[in-house]
Amino acid sequence: MKIMLLRGVNVGGKRRLKMADVRQLFTESGHPEAETIGATGVIIYDDPQEKIEMTLPEDIETLVVDEQVIRQALQALPEWWRQDDGWRHNAIFLLNDVKAEAVMSHVGDLNDEYEAVFLTQNIIFWSSSFADRKGYFKSEYSKLMKNPYYKQMTIRNGNTLEKIIAKIDKMKATK
Repeated sequence: MKIMLLRGVNVGGKRRLKMADVRQLFTESGHPEAETIGATGVIIYDDPQEKIEMTLPEDIETLVVDEQVIRQALQALPEWWRQDDGWRHNAIFLLNDVKAEAVMSHVGDLNDEYEAVFLTQNIIFWSSSFADRKGYFKSEYSKLMKNPYYKQMTIRNGNTLEKIIAKIDKMKATK
């Protein structure tokens, strides 16, 4: 299975895109099996090809990830991932062949009191203080929008990653 991540749609009420319309585009492109997950900008489909031909609005960037990349990344995660309910747990996927190490070279020193980072499969798993707003603003994660690679990132939270795997498993079970 493939996972297409749409960058910057349905975030903060901007760049609204109805996922039902996206699903219809997939159906018209020969992929009636395609599934979406809420308004997350995630489309799951079954195709051995890396890209499929369809027309999305011009300014929407996409990243296609094989399900095995996400499964392997999730298996490699350290114990701290998603353990603290007061923290936000995000996976940062990188577009246009940007490397995780390049992104991290523009990040200041991490303070483990406020955040933790793990890199695998060229995905940055970043957990940071959130309930404690003072702690959040002391984290390097809070400064991510200033990173020169920010426009090459698409971010999904830990809950969405779990939903992706659950949806794939359900799709495979009903084949």
